[in-house]
Amino acid sequence: VKRTSGTAWGQGAISTAKWGGARLVDVLKLAGVINPYDLTEKDGTQKHVRFESLDGMKASIGMEKATNPYGDVIIAYEMNGEPIP
Repeated sequence: VKRTSGTAWGQGAISTAKWGGARLVDVLKLAGVINPYDLTEKDGTQKHVRFESLDGMKASIGMEKATNPYGDVIIAYEMNGEPIP
């Protein structure tokens, strides 16, 4: 298992914000993935969705969470009503 980059939070962090964006499962469907669950365990390799920001921060989430039609995974484009630069 390869370790991904992250931020050393020490004691932790807390924040509140109102996020706006599109649900990842909907974006996948618009991209032609008719049934996002078809991606899970396909040939045993696609178990995570990996994200990378322009500044190099990386993170991943399990495919099951990413494709859950009742889930809360969004591709955020605004925070507290303001566009994310």
